[in-house]
Amino acid sequence: MNILHVSGADVWGGNEQQLLSLIIGLQNFEVNQSLFCFNNSPLIEKLEQTDIAILSIPKSSHLSKNYIKFLKEIVSTQKIDLIHLHTSASLTGYVVTDIFHNLGVKVIFSKKAVSSKISFLSKIKYNYKGVDSIVCVSEYVKEHFKAVLNSKNYHKLTVICDGVTENVYKSSVETDLRESLGLEPSTFIIGNIANHTKAKNLSLLVETLNYLVNDLNIKDLHLVQIGYFTKRTESLREKVKEYNLEAYISFLGFSENTHTLHPQFNVFLMTSEREGGPTVILESFKHKIPVVTTRVGIVDDCVSNGEHAYVAEVGDFKDLGESISKLKDDRCIGEQMVKCAYNLFLNNFTEKKFVQKTYEHYSKIL
Repeated sequence: MNILHVSGADVWGGNEQQLLSLIIGLQNFEVNQSLFCFNNSPLIEKLEQTDIAILSIPKSSHLSKNYIKFLKEIVSTQKIDLIHLHTSASLTGYVVTDIFHNLGVKVIFSKKAVSSKISFLSKIKYNYKGVDSIVCVSEYVKEHFKAVLNSKNYHKLTVICDGVTENVYKSSVETDLRESLGLEPSTFIIGNIANHTKAKNLSLLVETLNYLVNDLNIKDLHLVQIGYFTKRTESLREKVKEYNLEAYISFLGFSENTHTLHPQFNVFLMTSEREGGPTVILESFKHKIPVVTTRVGIVDDCVSNGEHAYVAEVGDFKDLGESISKLKDDRCIGEQMVKCAYNLFLNNFTEKKFVQKTYEHYSKIL
């Protein structure tokens, strides 16, 4: 089984972590793998110590002659059996290449998120006859994606949930959040890990903090936000100033050490308006951190409000804030909740299950 993974990602996020886990996990099966990406892909450094063939080119349009030529040559010279497309842009590149060169291989496209808008051209590529299977990360994504597909293509849809490793790394804490941020030992830390994109709705994060501090008058807490800064970052900082919340929030930017920071949270807060997974919720379940979240992705699929996590409707900062207040006031609630959430994780969302199901799906398609 000769698999070509294709990704156009140039930043590190949950989807890239999942691809890395999949590639490494598949080394335990009878699979030959190659990765086609751009020279600046963060995946390259992560895979340097493996025997995976990395085939990269300078960043260009997925419609460029160089991209099309390179993809065609990889498929023919490497004798690829199946192409696994991991980004929407890589699907575009495949479709155009196949139209011109008839690649003649099986193709799987992974759909990891819910798009806010779908153009006419996007509908054409998602319904392209050369795509054999569309793997959705959750039932939530599958149901939303049906609106994009022609009904004759519904049979291509399948769900394989993301997974995270069961291992909890025992490395020494490289950054003690309370010490580095000058927080009192009793300070209740609210954590959030999300890049500053529209889908993550970090404005709602600030609204929730404002409700806790200025409406509920809870002062012994601090919100730690980790993720890539973007053009949206400045408006978030302005909103923090508007509500006089500078002393209650820290934007740390992207961190390579989230595995040491995540376990230091007293609660994990997610305010996204659109999500596919996300794996950060699974990481919280694994680390036994109580979760307060909006109803998106796998949360909508299988997380029961009050049992596995506190779940609010998208945009409801009051419900999010009140749930955090409950967890802060009564730690016993959180202790029971994380037990249920951990069992949900073990039964459904481990990395081993994710890799095994993907391998089985490859075999089925081939």
